[in-house]
Amino acid sequence: MTDIRILHAQETQAFACRVAAALAADGHSVMRHEAGAAVRPTSVRSAEPLVVVWSPQMLANEAAINEARA
Repeated sequence: MTDIRILHAQETQAFACRVAAALAADGHSVMRHEAGAAVRPTSVRSAEPLVVVWSPQMLANEAAINEARA
């Protein structure tokens, strides 16, 4: 199935992991990425579709918002 990228803040990592596990159990290939993390593999950038776990931390971080738009 299609790769799905999950973008999340550090504070929502546990929730993002649960979402990723549920999608993987349904047969999807899932990649999680913490917004603002220094290492971001090319395969993570190109994955479609994108699920963004919005949180107060994500909304307060302009770089994270831009990353979600990319």
